[in-house]
Amino acid sequence: MTQKKLELIIKESAELKNSPGNFGEVANEKEKVLYFPSQTYKAFEEALGGMINISSTHLLVSCTVSYPTCFKEVQKKLGWTEEEFKRAEEKLMQTLRQYTPEEFFNPIPAPPRAYGASPKDPSDIGRTAQQLINKKKN
Repeated sequence: MTQKKLELIIKESAELKNSPGNFGEVANEKEKVLYFPSQTYKAFEEALGGMINISSTHLLVSCTVSYPTCFKEVQKKLGWTEEEFKRAEEKLMQTLRQYTPEEFFNPIPAPPRAYGASPKDPSDIGRTAQQLINKKKN
């Protein structure tokens, strides 16, 4: 059973500033809000192509895990070097881990798809339909 964590709503803040290596996020547990500076908030929103509104910490983690190239897009939009961006990403992930259950960071892979019927018994491979019917009768 996973520990219940406080989910924070993500909001944009014109007062906060980011800098290379720091997205500038600020968590306010009392208000249940994770504030992002406007530039950071808009970079994430644009990187996700307007597909989804990053309204909560759980949703942001889901998006970045499902769409890892999102971070590359954010880096481009902010104009930061790889090293600066990596520092900011690590700090953000530390913050998000405080408010997001671990399973959001390590999703269960989708089961492999099976096409067509598969035989229950491997010895049935290559037998005709009549042979299988006769086998069931015996």
